[in-house]
Amino acid sequence: MRIGNNLELNAQLDQIRFYGRGPWENYWDRKSASMVGLYQQKVDEQYFPYARPQESGNKSDVRWVSFTNARGKGIKFVYVDSLLNFSALPYSLDDLDPEVEKQQYHSGELEKRNKTYVHMDLNQIGLQGIDSWGSQPLEKYRLPYQDYSYSYFMVPLP
Repeated sequence: MRIGNNLELNAQLDQIRFYGRGPWENYWDRKSASMVGLYQQKVDEQYFPYARPQESGNKSDVRWVSFTNARGKGIKFVYVDSLLNFSALPYSLDDLDPEVEKQQYHSGELEKRNKTYVHMDLNQIGLQGIDSWGSQPLEKYRLPYQDYSYSYFMVPLP
């Protein structure tokens, strides 16, 4: 449901700075209240404890994002040809929904990992929510099956 890359970073790279839509989570079809700006946050501030664990914390229209440790060392991702989406959580996708058939887990049951799971995406489908979260996103917020490409630089921050 997304076009992008999944990355694992050292948990010490917990300082996030980005230039994009924020400060709260936002998505392709849910971003009008999120202004483009420069934001500084921590990985621990990205997860929203919904009743059932699920992906959260996405940021859209991102020009660049950096993940650093307390001394400012880390890595920066910079878009080349398309604005990016990113999310960074101390939980893997399997942690958020570990069963093939959805179960009724609770956010309070999650245990942080000693990694940061980053999604560096071109895009993902919209959130839906038109009729009690049961329908597909509007047609214009879907990602049709086709070839996609996008580029970004990964720059070390010494």
